Amino acid sequence: MKADIFYCSECDEIVDESDEICQHCGADITEVAEESSWINFSNFLPQKFSMLFIYGKIFSTIGWLEIIVGIFLAVYIPTQTHYVFIENVLSYILILIGIPMVALGQYFECQVEIARNSIATVELLQKIEKNTNSSSFNG
Repeated sequence: MKADIFYCSECDEIVDESDEICQHCGADITEVAEESSWINFSNFLPQKFSMLFIYGKIFSTIGWLEIIVGIFLAVYIPTQTHYVFIENVLSYILILIGIPMVALGQYFECQVEIARNSIATVELLQKIEKNTNSSSFNG
């Protein structure tokens, strides 16, 4: 049988059930046994996902710029110069590289939003469960 794992409500670090003060942040954890299933995700999200979200934005922006430049080269430039074949190949390469970059950037952003929504859902369900448990004792 697996023992329960207890978390500090302030820093979300694992604490010993017998401790009265968190060894990591010094918070009072005397009531940690009653709320052992509650995990505070508010500090988790910005640290873990903000860079991934920024990378997604960067990839998407660079991808869109490559697509726009590729279309511009394919449509406008070949009529102005003698290097039509090279510019057409270059424009298609830019477009073909830009499309996966936009998709990858959108994928990163989508994964961050899924994580944000999942964490918000868990926190909301924990609040509902906590309110339901406290109202059942009062009523």
